[in-house]
Amino acid sequence: MPIQIFITLFVLLAVAMLVLQMVSEQFKQQQAKIAQEQQKRQLDQDFQSMRENCASLCANANSDPTLTSKANYCAKSFTNGVDITLDGLKTDYTENLLPGIGICEDRIYCPHIYTCEMGSGQTLTMQKCKDAMCAFWASQSFTTARMNEALNQFVQPGSCYTANPANQKNHWYTLLFDTSKNGVVEPATEVKCQ
Repeated sequence: MPIQIFITLFVLLAVAMLVLQMVSEQFKQQQAKIAQEQQKRQLDQDFQSMRENCASLCANANSDPTLTSKANYCAKSFTNGVDITLDGLKTDYTENLLPGIGICEDRIYCPHIYTCEMGSGQTLTMQKCKDAMCAFWASQSFTTARMNEALNQFVQPGSCYTANPANQKNHWYTLLFDTSKNGVVEPATEVKCQ
């Protein structure tokens, strides 16, 4: 009789542990799901804030037709990082924001996230922004060397660009500045206004 009680208690204990393990696993899954939803909400809030900032700069560029207002829109970058890939890091390379074009999560420019239509029917793309910034610096009597320095200072690819050479081929920075068409940008010789 005592052995039957022992076996019954052992079976009950095993069943209780199994049920506890299942409940614990479901709890962990729910926690992970809630954490991912919070990350998505934070990402949406970050992008909303960034887009509002860019919309304001774009409105200024449209209401004030000077090169200064265009340059302000074009030079605006967000360097705090946005976790687009939802992996907890804000320095990744991703093509999720611009299909087929890579960006670094820690260096996003207004033209990447906001379409700024100018009254003339033009859109301020990164190429048009490069031209606008160079024209602005030329209007300020910058030398060619100083314009190239300023362009290197204000237009940066982000940390993921140099962290992994595989990130460079489809990165917007390479697509904009790779004059040699070798898939790599040499800032000293290729990032220039002319």
